Amino acid sequence: LRRGLRLQQPPPEPEPEPECPVPEKEEAFGRCVELQLRQEELGGGAPSAGQAREDWRRYNCSAQAKNLNYLILQSRMAVFRALLFDVIFKPTPLLQAKINQVMQERASAPGPMLIVHARRTDKNQDGAKLMKQEASHDTKHTLFIITRLIKAAERLSKQSFGTLFVISDDPKLVLDKNTATILSHAGAKKPVVLVSRAGVDHIDQAQLAKGGHWTLKPEDRKNMNLALVADIMWAAGRASYVVGNGKSGVSQAAAQLIGARLKMDPNYLGLFEDDTTLLECVRETEDVAWLVEPEA
Repeated sequence: LRRGLRLQQPPPEPEPEPECPVPEKEEAFGRCVELQLRQEELGGGAPSAGQAREDWRRYNCSAQAKNLNYLILQSRMAVFRALLFDVIFKPTPLLQAKINQVMQERASAPGPMLIVHARRTDKNQDGAKLMKQEASHDTKHTLFIITRLIKAAERLSKQSFGTLFVISDDPKLVLDKNTATILSHAGAKKPVVLVSRAGVDHIDQAQLAKGGHWTLKPEDRKNMNLALVADIMWAAGRASYVVGNGKSGVSQAAAQLIGARLKMDPNYLGLFEDDTTLLECVRETEDVAWLVEPEA
């Protein structure tokens, strides 16, 4: 009887899972980036991939697995959109005139070309979870992942880019002279860096940086959007790939335009700095993926 009672006792309750550590703030992110850069400059290398994966597990312990069926459906829809793009999207005369102007101004851009998109200011306003590099106000820090994805794009595509075309809604990033230097050094052959001025010319830069494009005057927003679409259309007609932000319509539009031109799935043409699964799997970012965990 005692033996039977012992066997019927409920199993002990499992120990509670350890809580996820609190994500670091921008200051801590900056220190981590500086340490990483210093290690690379001194030739000490980065932390081992195994350690990086363990760090990533700790910082991402609340994440849920992605739905494979959903991803397959999205891929099919992406192919469908790309194949129909040439039929659906036709520039207005005003937009076509702007595209022609851009073509004349940048006729000498050497190829092959890579589009680099850094979505920053508007994402501070729409309630999205920000990766740490998106929230950083330091040019070197905010381009920390993008520079590594440029290296990955060259390795995976087996080509060295002649031009990097940079699009950003952050006026500070556009106007900072260090932006071109930092990005150019990421390419094997020090590519030419062209920067879109859609968010700078004739725009209240302080208002854009503070409140995002929806707080601009209607006329300013119209002019900015016209210049932005013209830049995207021009660049997508020449670029082969995109390094950008997956939750941004600008990066997605650029990838889909290239996909429409090449008649292939745009998902194969982009590397996105906010895709944490990609960052962990790509050689150039696997050891630093844990640095960009989104803010809570």
